[in-house]
Amino acid sequence: MPVRNKIRIYETAIWVSIVVCLGLCSLGAYLTYKQYRDMGVLLYASRKTVSRELADSLRLQIRNLEKETFKSLSSQDKEELLTLPPENKAPFFHMPFRILADGEIEGIGRTSLVGRRLAREIEPPPAEYRQAVRLSHSSAPLERKIKALKDASQRPSLSSAWQVRARTQLAALYKKHQRPAEAETIYSQILEAPASAMANLAWPTPEQISLARAETLAALNRGKAVPEVLSKGLAFLDSSPRKTGSYRREAYLQGSLRILQARGLEIPRELKDARKEIELLKPIAAAVKHVRDVSLPRELSSRTQPSSSPRWSLRGYRNNIAIAWKPAASASSSRMTRARGVVVDLGKMRQHLNQELASSADSGSLRVLMPSSASKEEMIPFASLGIEFPYISIGQAKAEWEEHLGAARRPFAIAGLLSGVLGLTLVGGLLILRRALRRELKLARMKTEFVANVSHELKTPLSLIKLCSETLQLNRLKSEEKRQEYFEVINRESDRLGHLIGNVLNFSRIDAGKKSYELKRADLAPLLNQTLDAYLLQLKEQDFTCRREIPSSLPAVMADEEAVAQAFINLLQNAVRYSPDKGEISVRGSSNGKSLLLSVTDTGIGIAQEDQEKIWDDYYRTAEARALGTRGSGLGLSLVSHIMEAHQGKILLTSTPGTGSEFTLVFPLANEKEMEPENGR
Repeated sequence: MPVRNKIRIYETAIWVSIVVCLGLCSLGAYLTYKQYRDMGVLLYASRKTVSRELADSLRLQIRNLEKETFKSLSSQDKEELLTLPPENKAPFFHMPFRILADGEIEGIGRTSLVGRRLAREIEPPPAEYRQAVRLSHSSAPLERKIKALKDASQRPSLSSAWQVRARTQLAALYKKHQRPAEAETIYSQILEAPASAMANLAWPTPEQISLARAETLAALNRGKAVPEVLSKGLAFLDSSPRKTGSYRREAYLQGSLRILQARGLEIPRELKDARKEIELLKPIAAAVKHVRDVSLPRELSSRTQPSSSPRWSLRGYRNNIAIAWKPAASASSSRMTRARGVVVDLGKMRQHLNQELASSADSGSLRVLMPSSASKEEMIPFASLGIEFPYISIGQAKAEWEEHLGAARRPFAIAGLLSGVLGLTLVGGLLILRRALRRELKLARMKTEFVANVSHELKTPLSLIKLCSETLQLNRLKSEEKRQEYFEVINRESDRLGHLIGNVLNFSRIDAGKKSYELKRADLAPLLNQTLDAYLLQLKEQDFTCRREIPSSLPAVMADEEAVAQAFINLLQNAVRYSPDKGEISVRGSSNGKSLLLSVTDTGIGIAQEDQEKIWDDYYRTAEARALGTRGSGLGLSLVSHIMEAHQGKILLTSTPGTGSEFTLVFPLANEKEMEPENGR
C-alpha cells in the first residue's frame, strides 16, 4: 500500500479518536458546570445585588467629597496659597494643584505652595540694549564690546531689569574670552543686589545667576566656595515670590549636581534633601503632566462645556497614587485656571471605603478592590462603582466564597478536572502523533526533491567538465586563448562541484553531531575580499554588478575562516540564483562597537513574510524559488544558520517580495580571553 494512503488512514483514525475524546470531555464539562451553576448561581446573584447597592452608596459618597473639594479649590483661583480646607472630609485627597492656560502647573511639590507668577515680557528691549548686545556678538574689538555693555548697564534711561540683563551679557562675554574673574565679580554683584531688582524678570533668575557664578568659581579653582553658592541659589529659588514647584527645582538641582560632580566636590546637605524630595514627587509630577498633556486636551476638544464631574487618571497607580481633576471654564488670559485637581492616595482611599463597608450590616466579608491594592488573596468582583470609577470594585475573597459553596462541590470539580486532563492528554497525544506523521511525509518528500536537485546540480558541472576535457584531449582548439578559457571553465565547475559536495558533507556531519569548528582570533577582511575576488568571474559572466564596501581591516572576531567563507559563498550563490539577469549585489562589512556585521544585499525575488521563519529549516525551499525554475539543495541557509550558531552569532534577514533581500551575519567581537572551540550542533 502506498505511504500516502497509509497516512490518510492513520489521519482518519486519529480524527475520529479526537472527536470521541472531545465529546466525552464536553459531557464531563457540562455536568461539572451544571453542578457549579446549581450550587453557586443563587448565592452569586444575592451577593451581586447587595454589592451593587453598596457600590451606589460609595460612589455617591465619593462624588459628594469631590464636589466639596473642588468647590473649595475653585474659590482659591485668585489666591496665592493653594491648600485643602482644614475641615476636608476626604482623607485620601491631598496636594491640590491647578493647571493654567499657559500650561504651567501650580501646587506640585510643596504644602501651602505659593502659585507661580511667571514674569512675562511686556515691553520690547530698548534700543540701547539691543545695540549693545548686537555689538557684543559682532566681530568688533573686545574692549569696544565691553565698553558698550558697561555703558548699557549704567545708562539711567534703562530700567533696572534691562541693566541687570546688560550686566549678565557682559559677564557672559568675559567668560567667553577667558576672563572668569571679571565675570565672577559681576555675578556676585547681581546676587547681592536687592531682590526687587530681579523680582519681575523671566531672565535671568537668581538661580540661573547662581549656577553661572558656581561654574565661574570652578573655572577659577575656587571649589570651596561652589557648594555655598549653590546652596544660596536653592534658597533664592525657595524664597522667591514666584515658587514653581518641582519642575524648576529639578532643573536647578541637575545643573548643580553636574557642576559638583565635574569638580569632585561634596554635595551640600540642602541639595541632597532637595534631590530626595524631587525623587519622591516624580511619580506625582509625571501623573499631573500626563493629565495636562494628554487627558485635558482630549477632554476639552471633545466637549464645548466642561463637565460638572471631575475626571480620574490612573497614570501613576503603580505608585499607589491617582489624579482627580476637573476642567475649568475656558479663559483668554494665560494666567487663568484651565483645570483643577488633587492627588489621590489610593491606599488611604481603599482603607476609607473599607471602613465605610464595615459599618454596613449587609457588607459581610466584602472588600474594596483597586489596581493599587495588590492583595495576596484572590478576590471575586461583584460590582464596580460605575463608569466613573470602573477600576474600583466590591468583591470577596475567593477562599471565603468557596467556603460558602460547601464541600459538596469538590467531588464534581475533581471529577471534571480529571476528565478534562485525561481527555486533553489523549487529544494532545493524538495531535502530536498526527503532526509527526505529517512531518515524516514532508521530510520524505523533501529528501526526494533534495536527491533530485543535488543529482541535477552534480550532473551539470560534470557534463561541462567532461565536454571541455574531451575537447582539449582531441586538440580541437587552435588558439591558446580558447584553451585557457576551457581550462577556466573546468576549474570553475570543479570549484562549484567541490562546494556542492562540501555542503552535503558538512550537513551530514552536522546532522550526525560530528561537525566541529576551530575558532581562532582573526581579521575577516582579507578572507572576505579574497573570497569575493574569486567569485567575481561568475558574477561578471551572468551580467551582475557587485558593490563592495569591505574595509582593508575589521575588528577581530573568534571564527573558523573556512566555515565563514562557506557561509559567505552560500549567501552570494543565493543572491545570484534568485535574482533576475543583470542584477546588483552589495556586500558590506562594518562594526557597531559590539559586533561585526557582514551584509549581502540583492535585488532578487525576495522572501515572503510567512517563509522567513522556515527558510532556515533543512531542505526547505520557498514556492517562489521552486516556481522560478532554479534548482537547489535547500541546505545553503540551513548551513549558514548552523555556522552562525557555532560562532555564537546570529543572522538577520530583511526582505520584501519583489524588491530583494538583505542577509546580515552578526559576529560578536573577540575578547582578550580566547574562546573555546564550539561544536557544530
